[in-house]
Amino acid sequence: MLASEVLLEEVAPSAPGMGAERVTAAVVGLLGLALEVGASRATDRPVSWLLVAAFASLLVVGLAPLPYGARAGAVFVVGGAIGTVTLVTTAAGDWMRTAAAALLSALVVVLPAGLLVRSNYCGAKTGRAVTALGLVVLIGWLALQGAQGVFGGFDGRAGAPGAGLATAAVALALVGFLALLAFMGPGSTGGCRVWAIALLVWTVGQLALEGWAEAAGNTTHGSSLLLWHLSSRVSATLLLVPAAVALSHLLGAGISERTREQAERATKRREAVVRDAKRSVLEMRRARADSEPVERRKTG
Repeated sequence: MLASEVLLEEVAPSAPGMGAERVTAAVVGLLGLALEVGASRATDRPVSWLLVAAFASLLVVGLAPLPYGARAGAVFVVGGAIGTVTLVTTAAGDWMRTAAAALLSALVVVLPAGLLVRSNYCGAKTGRAVTALGLVVLIGWLALQGAQGVFGGFDGRAGAPGAGLATAAVALALVGFLALLAFMGPGSTGGCRVWAIALLVWTVGQLALEGWAEAAGNTTHGSSLLLWHLSSRVSATLLLVPAAVALSHLLGAGISERTREQAERATKRREAVVRDAKRSVLEMRRARADSEPVERRKTG
């Protein structure tokens, strides 16, 4: 049984990244609280109590001795929901900007989570399904940007920020193409962990470039409002990236539990077959033993 448990842990780890998740939640909570207080003082605006509550919740979740699944669920719900609301609110304007922000939030959470699940559980279909959903969101986000939004930054009129955003869009398309390796056979991870990390790093760079572009084109907003928008983007990043990792942990915990249940059922079936075989052998021996005196009397 010990060898089978070790094999199961290799095939379907029950709690990948458990220690890192706890530390990350606590660190993100502290950084977020410090960011909110600092941004409030710098902009002379009241703190966003929604973000304060979100980061305080992450700090508590990181410090409290919670079960693995409960901690991952809390980080995913708090980080995903509040991060999305923050990003959409910051990008509020016309419907295209709002839709792009909502799709970006979904992309940041879903696609890296699917790739991480695919890397940790090569034989499971869940990772491929979530990755496929993330790729659909990626295509939707790029389509919403349009050809002008993706390649228009290279014409020089948008300056360095526009070129940076165009380069980021091309880099995202390249990472999305490489993410198709997730649909390889179960004998390979397809480098999915690398592509997931690349997407999370891309998220930080994308939001930083958006802030840079907004600062470069700032003609109507005051510096206080601009700084508030920038700090909100940083807060959204701090919330969405851990949410993506937490979602992968939640999905992985479900896969691990199903795998163990299937292994237990298979073990019980094997034990039942062995018991039936032993019972059949004993019955055959008894029948043979009972027939021996009869045979002896006939021969006598």
